[in-house]
Amino acid sequence: MDLQIKLLSFRQLEEESLGESWDRFIDLTLTGPNLSTPEEVLLIHFFKGLSRKNKQTLNAASGGSFHRLSISEAWNLIDLMSEKSSSIYIPEKEKKISS
Repeated sequence: MDLQIKLLSFRQLEEESLGESWDRFIDLTLTGPNLSTPEEVLLIHFFKGLSRKNKQTLNAASGGSFHRLSISEAWNLIDLMSEKSSSIYIPEKEKKISS
């Protein structure tokens, strides 16, 4: 339960870049058992915990509203914005559809 609280109350640290925040958030998701928290919920809480500047940057890069992106679009945008473009993410349900 402690891990879930950490994920759902995630906050970007002062002076932490978007990439550093994203890395720390992803590390949290990988440190414990599968919490069955939907990816949409994780992305919402990551976004909510960002600095105002990074929220504005992601909203602008997404064409106005980060929350309107699909899971894979949001994940890929964060990866690209945080210079992690080599780790393009495709959710399991989309992998099954495209296979």
